[in-house]
Amino acid sequence: RVDSGVPGLVAERSMYHGGRRCGTDTIGAREPSNTWFLSEGCTDYGFETWLLLDNPGAEKTTATVTFMKEDGTTVPVSVDLKPHSRTSIDASRYVPATSFSTKVTALTPVMCERAMYWNNRSGGTESIGAR
Repeated sequence: RVDSGVPGLVAERSMYHGGRRCGTDTIGAREPSNTWFLSEGCTDYGFETWLLLDNPGAEKTTATVTFMKEDGTTVPVSVDLKPHSRTSIDASRYVPATSFSTKVTALTPVMCERAMYWNNRSGGTESIGAR
């Protein structure tokens, strides 16, 4: 979490691979939301996808993660989030060997990000969700 009284401050998250020979970054989300959408995810062809949920609130909350597979089926997963904590979800536990998009709905506002890795984690990317 980054707070500032300075207008125009920009926060981002960087991720590096291959001894810092390559990398990627994403902007920080401006505020938490009860609903997030992520258009890309894959657990096939050597891809590894993680959903990262952050509960910035002082109380525990519950989120429903709905994986929407390319064949049109959905896999809903309920996740309890402790206060002031991040929870990492390995998508392959719920949607192995497929491509998918994801919808997250939470009882209270949370933050949401998707990280993907490939080639034995020699490359990767991350992105905040869309609200």
